[in-house]
Amino acid sequence: MSYCKNEVHRLGGAQTNVNTWSVGLDKGLHAPEIEALRIDAHRSFAQFVRVPPERLMWMTIIGSAIVVEPGDHSHAVVAALQDIERRLVLRSRRRLPGLRIRGVHEVDMLTLSHHMGPHKIALLGALGIDVVALRSALDDDDRRQQRRVLVPHLHCVIDLAQHTSRKVSEELRAEFPGVWRTLGKSLYGHRTIAENLRSLASYSTKLKVAYSDSLGGRPTKFGTLYEPEWRDSFVGTLQAIGLSNLLFRHGGS
Repeated sequence: MSYCKNEVHRLGGAQTNVNTWSVGLDKGLHAPEIEALRIDAHRSFAQFVRVPPERLMWMTIIGSAIVVEPGDHSHAVVAALQDIERRLVLRSRRRLPGLRIRGVHEVDMLTLSHHMGPHKIALLGALGIDVVALRSALDDDDRRQQRRVLVPHLHCVIDLAQHTSRKVSEELRAEFPGVWRTLGKSLYGHRTIAENLRSLASYSTKLKVAYSDSLGGRPTKFGTLYEPEWRDSFVGTLQAIGLSNLLFRHGGS
């Protein structure tokens, strides 16, 4: 990923009006440029369609947590995404030669609700945020409803090459230490490789603007939509980043 303020207009990000991105019945964002991103992600993942299934692995890497108020947080998010990429590439080159990765960056937005589950609290703790202390401090703050936590992360399919899934998982856990920061799985055995890759590309580009509680082995269920100011903040941040910068690739074709 490369990013500078002068490139934003070339990518079409900052020029796109928030209102041109609609929220569908699936609670996901939709716009022509978003559909183009989804097509590009499908094409990228499909490069692995001829790889033996035992060589493929699905991985999510959670990079950081950023406490924010409504606004454009593209620079902070880009820095977080670049950090994931830099560390992943360096670890791969040093410890996992031949690894090939195709992925899509995503950003979750968490509330500091007292109903936040223990897995999310543990994850945020591993990322340097003491949720209990932060909630306590915000309880006496009139702006307590104006704070959210952005969690930039990477969804990717990995061609293990000559490495084992255990070796890759161990290396990535060492690079991104902390509970729930790396989540690796094999592909579904009851689906073809093509079906798996299509499903994973769709999941990686869902761009939901609704809150969920999916950690801890629970199925992902999206509930309440983001409040209008947070929807606009989320959309504005993605537009300023530029959708093409959400795609990640490492290793040969």
